[in-house]
Amino acid sequence: MQLQELAHWWLTQPDLVARFGNAIDSAIQYVLDGGRSGRFTLKDKRVDPDERRSVGTKLQFHIIEEFNLPRLKSPDTKVGDITLDIKGTVGENWTIPVEGQCEICLLVRIDTHNRKHQTWLMRTHRKWLHNGDGNGDQKRGIAKDPRTRFALPLYLEASLPPAPLTLLNEEQLKLVFSREGQTKRLVHLFSMLQGTVVNRATILTVCAGRDDPIRRAREAREPLKNMDLALLCGAWTAQRTMARELGQDLSGNAWVAVPWHNIIGRGSLTDEVLASMNKKDVDTPF
Repeated sequence: MQLQELAHWWLTQPDLVARFGNAIDSAIQYVLDGGRSGRFTLKDKRVDPDERRSVGTKLQFHIIEEFNLPRLKSPDTKVGDITLDIKGTVGENWTIPVEGQCEICLLVRIDTHNRKHQTWLMRTHRKWLHNGDGNGDQKRGIAKDPRTRFALPLYLEASLPPAPLTLLNEEQLKLVFSREGQTKRLVHLFSMLQGTVVNRATILTVCAGRDDPIRRAREAREPLKNMDLALLCGAWTAQRTMARELGQDLSGNAWVAVPWHNIIGRGSLTDEVLASMNKKDVDTPF
């Protein structure tokens, strides 16, 4: 009964798949620490195995935050009066500690290679775990057959939010991470990814360790204009609305470069966008 109640709660959450994707992406970005390290993918050779595995550990905190759940010491959280452990993995299985055995677990699998994810609910009975006849003093994985039969999928395999830098080829990445100034490198980034939403984390990664990267993004507007590209930022209401009309989601203060002719001729909205872009003495309101 509790499993069904939990399933009903999760399945009635708005934008369930997207919010899980956001939580997973936040956990990945936390581990990569791109604003300091310049890393933008878990496949980077500078990411050691322990860091990669820690994504699953960090994930519980991001899921709790995304879905406004209470944070507990053990188990991880609860929905109403029903307790719930959250287990994430970047591999094929989960390790269930003693305190999570025979309890209901939220099982999140992250396929970092293909940037996919899927989530299940399952009561992890000891008899369904590897070494299920042991003395209960160690973490255990879930046996494949019970997982297939009894784990309840909350959604089918879905894609993670786009990682803009992974869309660039080797030569393009060399330009973006060259020794040129931040503004020039951001011009390369936006011009090569025109029409692609670029999140704030990507800008911080490109400008890793440098001062005021968001100001440098604003400075990229003028050279991009000479390339017939308008750079929209979701921090401004008019620009966010314009992007939405163009089919782009700039939530989270994301950015996108679009052809100038796409924003011209839209009446008062065009006027508001142009006015916000001309406020050179006002910092973008992050």
